[in-house]
Amino acid sequence: MFYLSMTRLKLKSPLYLIPFFIQNKKILNQLRASQGFVKGKILAAPNLSMWTVTLWSSEEDLRAFYLNGEHGETIEKINEWSSDSVRCHQLTESDAIPSWENIRLQLTKSGRFRDLTEPSFDQISREIPKLGLFCLQKTILPVQASKKYKFTSNFQLFK
Repeated sequence: MFYLSMTRLKLKSPLYLIPFFIQNKKILNQLRASQGFVKGKILAAPNLSMWTVTLWSSEEDLRAFYLNGEHGETIEKINEWSSDSVRCHQLTESDAIPSWENIRLQLTKSGRFRDLTEPSFDQISREIPKLGLFCLQKTILPVQASKKYKFTSNFQLFK
């Protein structure tokens, strides 16, 4: 059994892109070194929505990651930076990462929408728009597994 974590947030403004990506790099370093992290993906969409999906060996390992370190500190900025924020955690037997459309459907159906001071209409109505065609995606692997891969700036994974 594995534990699957799915999240989506939408930045309020392009002004938050630089601080978000700086913090995201730190969080990815923490994630890749975290005990129990199996693999994951991140996605950035042109409408400023940021998606993550991560697979964990246990719920305890996931909680240790998201409540501590850079990720724990960043959670406090969600209300300031975002107009949409939703997460969903679930047990799964498969070690496969679901498609982004399946993640969108699961977040819509079972996601926990955060109370925000400046929510978007989608956040208020508990709806998540479909992804467009032009999104940047990157696969994330634990530190030990990623040593055999080369990451490029265009978010593609090469052996």
